[in-house]
Amino acid sequence: MTNYNNNNDNDNDSDHNNSNQQNKPDAIVIGSGLAGLTAALTILDRGGRVFILEKESSLGGNSIKASSGINAYSCPPANNYTAAAAAAAAVAAASNDNDNNENDNEQKTTMTDSLDLFYRDTLESAGSLARPAYIDLLTRHSPDALSWLQTRVGVFWSTDAVAQLGGHSAPRTHRPGGGPVGYALISSLQKALAAYQEPADNSSNRRASANPLDEKGRQIPPSSSSKRGAVTILTHCKVTSLMKNQDGRVVGVEYVVLQPNRSSGNTKDKGTPSDSKADPATDHDDDNNEKTAAAAAAAASSATKQQLYADHVILATGGFAADRSPQSFLAQYRPDLLSWPTTAGAFSTGDGLRLATTATTTTTTGFLEDVNGQAQAQGQAQPLLWDMNQVQIHPTAFVDPAHPTHPHKILAAELLRGVGGILLDRHNGRRFCNELGTRAYIVNQMMKMSSSSSSSSKAVDRVSSNDDSNLPQQSTKKDDQHSATTSGSTPSQSPLPSQSQSPPPTFYLVLSSNAAAHAQTHVDFYTFKGLLTKFEGLTALSQWMQLPQAEVQQSLQTYIQQAALKRDDFGKTLFPGVFVDTNDNNWESQVFYAGIVCPALHYCMGGLAIDTKGRVLAKHKSTTKSSSSTTSHTTNQTNKNDSHTGPLKKTDKDYEGDEAVLVIPGLYAAGEVTGGVHGENRLAGNSLLECTVFGRIIGQEIPIAAAAAARALE
Repeated sequence: MTNYNNNNDNDNDSDHNNSNQQNKPDAIVIGSGLAGLTAALTILDRGGRVFILEKESSLGGNSIKASSGINAYSCPPANNYTAAAAAAAAVAAASNDNDNNENDNEQKTTMTDSLDLFYRDTLESAGSLARPAYIDLLTRHSPDALSWLQTRVGVFWSTDAVAQLGGHSAPRTHRPGGGPVGYALISSLQKALAAYQEPADNSSNRRASANPLDEKGRQIPPSSSSKRGAVTILTHCKVTSLMKNQDGRVVGVEYVVLQPNRSSGNTKDKGTPSDSKADPATDHDDDNNEKTAAAAAAAASSATKQQLYADHVILATGGFAADRSPQSFLAQYRPDLLSWPTTAGAFSTGDGLRLATTATTTTTTGFLEDVNGQAQAQGQAQPLLWDMNQVQIHPTAFVDPAHPTHPHKILAAELLRGVGGILLDRHNGRRFCNELGTRAYIVNQMMKMSSSSSSSSKAVDRVSSNDDSNLPQQSTKKDDQHSATTSGSTPSQSPLPSQSQSPPPTFYLVLSSNAAAHAQTHVDFYTFKGLLTKFEGLTALSQWMQLPQAEVQQSLQTYIQQAALKRDDFGKTLFPGVFVDTNDNNWESQVFYAGIVCPALHYCMGGLAIDTKGRVLAKHKSTTKSSSSTTSHTTNQTNKNDSHTGPLKKTDKDYEGDEAVLVIPGLYAAGEVTGGVHGENRLAGNSLLECTVFGRIIGQEIPIAAAAAARALE
């Protein structure tokens, strides 16, 4: 698919800077990850016109790097899970022959998964910052999200690849067959968007448009369709500000062209893990991106700003985990994490957050509205932020032996632990946690193992699960600190390293050949990249680990014995991919895969506050009292940095000019740029789900202009 960059010729300027209603798109999408592309395609299928602005040369963002899967409590209605497959699974589930069926536990639990169970797992993971209305929305729409991705986008879910990942009570994380989930989603969405592609100069010689779809994802014949969507994609275009009118409504964007280039900006097919070349889901050139970030910023500040008008702007720009500048959100809310590595792309610099928070809404001619559509007052409104100090640290990012101190890490996918990978202390080769616990829990256990803030090349002896003395604490910033969990598999707060924890501790990740076989595509890729190493026999593994073979053997043997009992010392009850029990002590016949991992910044739970329609919310101090003395509006309990700790609630009280939660008209947001959906800890597989669910909600919520709805091919 061709992505068009804007340039400075007269044709493009006259088109993109024109505020004439006939030329205005129905929506501008900033960012091209799963959330942005989902919202765009949904609008297009309804006959709308969309502009997508992406600052990078290719589409996908961090979404294209996703590898573990997407959650749903049931299989999509139209998927390839046939009656025969269901019957076979039922027969297998009734059997206790673990040697012949590695997935027995998974199949048994799959039959018992439910909306209620998924909801409770997500609620528990979110902790004290859980917002039930959003969690209900996320989990309830999960089957529909997967069904849409399958029937409309063309990503088919493999019934043999439903995994149970950390923090989940049942297998519900779905993956497509053949390749990482992120690449499958983004590449398929690009193909769907290509059918709506419109040249950047908006010439009359337009492309052939795809027919819109009905509610079941079926093509509507041309004779029965009057709606024609159209999309224009501009890469290398960095949005510098949001434009608003005197009523406080967002009416468009200002942007600059970073690298004028009329050649195809299509996401380059770098191969898949299966061909052992490179992985488009993980192999972003973050080194080069980081080197050019400063130059790009300087170019953006000096470039000529161009304007693009639309009645609706969708922020889908991702998080801020890669921005370590003094002015960054990370420096403001989590300075203790500035020295930690990240799995996020170098482009993850909080652009959408900055666009929103630097654009104070001022209305002088009309009343701002609350989430219930009630007029409130004139004055100023500032976008509301939720949970900004909640930054998720993923427990397993690979330490590349060739570049051990590189700030950008390739994620050791959650899947590797989901299929049976175990974590070992580098000092004594012992396990120290339930590998299927939540990310926050595992990281807290890792931090308890670290010896000191000055050295983390090896972990120290285990700290008692009841001893909090070695658990690092977050620096007190904005009165937003929280205590961390010290035991158990469920966190009460997200992990909280201190400023002195630099660099993070490192650990061994070890998989049996059985476990590796259930994630072969990933294992082959990581092995090709030098991040995993294949070992023939325990002697070779122990020598690589630089540990006495007897200690390693004892750890593995203990794990095998506890797996047979279906419970270990850390509360683990599921044991996929267990090492082969060698009664004759013939450990040299076994094959192992191992690598070094460390915790790394992975995801920002905090971000812009939105309502359940995806509209960006603001706090407001009025200068004029509403015409109604009593108005229904939304409020939340706040702390000093406006991180709200409760779900949106409708309350009736007199409006007296105090802070109220209002809607910023024309501004929407979805994906990692938003806060409040995941609370203190995001479950693996819920990020892609969030992008799909909220992207679809926004795409369905935004009205389509009459001219766009009636647009037909000439």
